[in-house]
Amino acid sequence: MQTNTVIQSEKFNSVQILRGLAALLVVIGHTLQHPMDEPPPILGVLGAFGVSIFFVISGFIISYIHPRDFAPAGFLWRRIIRIVPLYWLCTIFLALCAVYLPSLFKSTSFTPYYLFSSLAFIPELVPGTVDDWRPLLKPGWSLNYEMIFYLIFILFWWCESSLRRTVFMSLALGVLIAGAFFVERNSSVTAFYLNFNLMPFLAGMWLAEMQRRGFWSDFSVNSLPVLLFFVTLSIGLLFSVDLTVLPLFIENLAYLTASVLLVVTALCTDRWVKTLSPRNLFVQIGDSSYSLYLTHMFVVGAGWAVFNRLGLGGWAFPLAVVAIIIASLVGAKISYLIIEKPFMRLGRKKAKLQYRVPQPS
Repeated sequence: MQTNTVIQSEKFNSVQILRGLAALLVVIGHTLQHPMDEPPPILGVLGAFGVSIFFVISGFIISYIHPRDFAPAGFLWRRIIRIVPLYWLCTIFLALCAVYLPSLFKSTSFTPYYLFSSLAFIPELVPGTVDDWRPLLKPGWSLNYEMIFYLIFILFWWCESSLRRTVFMSLALGVLIAGAFFVERNSSVTAFYLNFNLMPFLAGMWLAEMQRRGFWSDFSVNSLPVLLFFVTLSIGLLFSVDLTVLPLFIENLAYLTASVLLVVTALCTDRWVKTLSPRNLFVQIGDSSYSLYLTHMFVVGAGWAVFNRLGLGGWAFPLAVVAIIIASLVGAKISYLIIEKPFMRLGRKKAKLQYRVPQPS
């Protein structure tokens, strides 16, 4: 069988805007958490919700732009060139700071093997902990799940239809998800991958199947209030109910439900925002969301260090939060322009991909 790399070129402005919103949720949560010794649980909900949205979007996009068989090498190259350079730069910079300026950090530790594991996307315990499997650059834990999703996706490169691949992926990911019922959370590398965090990727793939078949084509503006009601209800439950007292599966299901409903809302309303200019502020935030996700912790740490050095009172706290968030957005835009975009162009050039709009599977 001759393998063709097939890419769907359509861009969803609504999904891109939602990606920016997801990154902003993480930034807001971390900005508020950083100066607190014991931050309230609701701030953790912000970050977890943002990552859940990211995972659903990732499953959707990766599945949607590969409706048929594809070249594994080209796919892997594009994913590596998209994810690795910025992550490695941020991680190495953080390692240098941890070695030479350790006083800047609250809990960041460094060992050579920990750095290697982080760069290789291998789950490893944070030095000195027994259940914290985040890499040196803490937000990078989600990239370990992204990478395992990509590797499993590659296993089914030969599928001649997206539906067949989604079914096989459902079986493969379903085994890992089911395994989460039989292992203790955060107990081992095995437990890291036998995890409910894989559910959003799977949901995103099925949303891609529905999108490919025009499932949302009959959606009318009159139906929007009903959809928004369920979105508001699901999000309200996240922030009003202490999910940590519930079984882990139910907690993850609550995040998944809210995330899927948000992505569905974005897809249903895309027809009204797809004509937005690339210069639109919300679209630009979405474009630089990956940079925002990885680089904001540097800005957050530096911002609060300046705040503490100035000795400002509690009255300045809201101003500091707003200033740090704005600075994070500006830093992300700069990172996107000077790091992400050049590497993305290199990825498209080297992979020698053939673009064409596919027919529904």
